Amino acid sequence: YGPNSEVFATTLNLVASLKRFADEQYHDFIDQQFSQITLYDLRVSGVSIVESSTENSLDVVIQASQYLADGRGIETEQPFKAKVDLVVFDGNPAQFAQPPKILHRVEVALSSGENNISLPYIEGAEFVAVDPFVKFIDRDSQNNIRKIR
Repeated sequence: YGPNSEVFATTLNLVASLKRFADEQYHDFIDQQFSQITLYDLRVSGVSIVESSTENSLDVVIQASQYLADGRGIETEQPFKAKVDLVVFDGNPAQFAQPPKILHRVEVALSSGENNISLPYIEGAEFVAVDPFVKFIDRDSQNNIRKIR
């Protein structure tokens, strides 16, 4: 394929190339991105600091769901199962003027419904966010961020 060729690559060629180089665990995700209208609803619904005599932790509650939309906008809920970034910041990640520092970043396995995740508490932590770098097309990415205190 190329500018001097009479044969041009199609989306099917692109998908095949992506799948050739991607781990098999990502093949369904690649197919969804190119053959379906998939929307996600990820949100941090709760966060609390759990204090103990040895080490404090953050308990984070994340709601996760996935929807398949047809050409008319009718959405059907689908099972969600994916690894998603969960990040702790020292400031509000929605404030682009002064980007906050990432204090802790981990990829967590989420599934449909409520997910409870425990993270180590880091001094100076102010916000926690699920998918803060918007890898998933979320209905409302504003609810992906939550103030810790």
